[in-house]
Amino acid sequence: YLIMRAQKELRLTDDERKAAPKLISQVATNIRPIIKSGLIPGKIYCFWNPTWKCFIKMTDQRVTLSPKKEDGILPSNWEAERFLAVKSINNTVALWNPTYKCFIKMTDQKVTLSPKKEDGILPSNWEAERFLAVRANNNTVALWNPTYKCFIKMTDQRVTLSPKKED
Repeated sequence: YLIMRAQKELRLTDDERKAAPKLISQVATNIRPIIKSGLIPGKIYCFWNPTWKCFIKMTDQRVTLSPKKEDGILPSNWEAERFLAVKSINNTVALWNPTYKCFIKMTDQKVTLSPKKEDGILPSNWEAERFLAVRANNNTVALWNPTYKCFIKMTDQRVTLSPKKED
């Protein structure tokens, strides 16, 4: 589960910090998409995990985690942690990094990056790059891939995928 914000300063309230550890069980048992107030196509998002205190980050070779940021505030010079929400089908979005010009992609074994797409337009036949933002609480979401039926998961060392969770 991840805390996401669209604002320039990504700061958590004390209530959000306290609530975050309880949210994963809610997400795992109640998959519901964010339609009105979640990931809005055309906006830039950053995803911070309150357990590991890291952001999802893209490099030229993989999707990984950023250095720790205890306060959940994204430094203004961190560009690899910013993702543009791109509209897709069935309430899903694709997450495109403007720096590396790739989408976050899920395979049956890992979370990685797509081939480069200079224009940030998701090809209609790319399914592994589509994610449903599942509402948990307090601006917390989990990103679920309908093709592989897994969430994006962060550990203390990497970004990976969860066990399968059927819809």
